[in-house]
Amino acid sequence: MNIEIIITPELQVALDNLKRKDTRLNLLKIYSALVFKNLKFNKTKANSFFPVPSKYLESINSRYYKYIDMLLDNSIIDYLSNNSIDVYDSGDITDDVIHRKKYYNTFTNLCMQYKFTNDITIGKTVEIDLDVSNLYTDNDWYKITKKSLNDILLPESHIKRDSFSRRLHTSITANTGVEGFSSYKTYLNALGGYSNIDIIECQPSLLLQVVEPRFIDANYKIGRIYKQIDTDRDKAKIIFVQWLNSEVVAMPRVVNELFPLMTIYVKRYKAKSGYKALANRLQYKEAKIVIDDLLNNINMELKVDFALTVHDSIICKKEDAEKVKKWCEKKYTYLKFRNESL
Repeated sequence: MNIEIIITPELQVALDNLKRKDTRLNLLKIYSALVFKNLKFNKTKANSFFPVPSKYLESINSRYYKYIDMLLDNSIIDYLSNNSIDVYDSGDITDDVIHRKKYYNTFTNLCMQYKFTNDITIGKTVEIDLDVSNLYTDNDWYKITKKSLNDILLPESHIKRDSFSRRLHTSITANTGVEGFSSYKTYLNALGGYSNIDIIECQPSLLLQVVEPRFIDANYKIGRIYKQIDTDRDKAKIIFVQWLNSEVVAMPRVVNELFPLMTIYVKRYKAKSGYKALANRLQYKEAKIVIDDLLNNINMELKVDFALTVHDSIICKKEDAEKVKKWCEKKYTYLKFRNESL
């Protein structure tokens, strides 16, 4: 399975120092495995320690410790140490150098804890092939996605989640690979019997949740954001995304003028955290809702055994559409959902 990871400047230096291609790939795999654990345990807090079982790393590469040392030597990660006592490697108490002791205990199942020492969201994005059978397959969102793709005869091998925003990518979010039916909408329309439950103006809605109650912009009303930007909804959505993702100087003027108070907040956020940070935060919130909650629980809570996602929407069978929509609305009262036949 392919996954996307961000190559930070510090990681790039470490990779450049490695001559063998397979060694570089193995380092990327161990790094990516750490990123996965970090995102799982540090959902709201960046650069904090997170537990990483040795068995987990060993399943990625039997010589994982070699690559952990590389990451430590390049100051990309750090480990939790026991600073309550002084430990000397030499056993000589006259030794002036205090050596750090890794904090773990195999007898009590207390595993090693690591943290990233740099911002893992800054860098270039690359795609690598990683065996994630031990990462995803126990998750219900993975199981139902795999089954649903099989049901409509699309490959399951393309299931992947990007390393930061945690968006889910499958063969329906890009190109189905079916000749004449590259769009999932035309493909499912040809099959018949499917509906799309999507969040109305998802990114604008999530932005409002982040901002409230610090800013109240009278013009910023969910349900009419895109209409105010442009009469063409798809064009308006592109402009809004550009407004979120671009540097401050490149933010479209039409959106700045429509929502002046919201623009103040967005500019301040970008100045403080980087111009892509806010968009990444909203995509992460979206993924937590659509994938980690709705998709992950739809079969257990509703007994719906077919469901696929395309970013801010859930695709289900037409006979399940209304109960899925009501279920979503009950879970997230601050969001508006729409049922659209495919």
